[in-house]
Amino acid sequence: MDANTVLKKIGIAFNLQKRDLLDIFELAGYDVNSSQVGAFMVAPSHKNFKKMEDAVLIDFLDALILYSRGTKEEPNVPPFAILNAIQSLAERGNSEALSAIDDCTSKAREAMESGVFED
Repeated sequence: MDANTVLKKIGIAFNLQKRDLLDIFELAGYDVNSSQVGAFMVAPSHKNFKKMEDAVLIDFLDALILYSRGTKEEPNVPPFAILNAIQSLAERGNSEALSAIDDCTSKAREAMESGVFED
């Protein structure tokens, strides 16, 4: 399987939007725009297709880890994936989902403060 196909499959599996892909490429140290990401995602027969090198995919996968869980140096900072998902819900006006997230975080905070998660 080539790097372009892997990128497409990861994008689908992780429900990554183009904005997410751009953020991940930036974390990987690549200055790409929306058109360049699109060129990686289209079929090889498409006129705008651009072959993705394996080294670029490896860097992307390393950055995806940081994007998904945050850095080791700042493990308490919410990962970009969570922040972008919340932002996306707000942009779509999905207040029901945002309320559910509020409820979830409130319950987690209450449990933490009451010592539920302590050994």
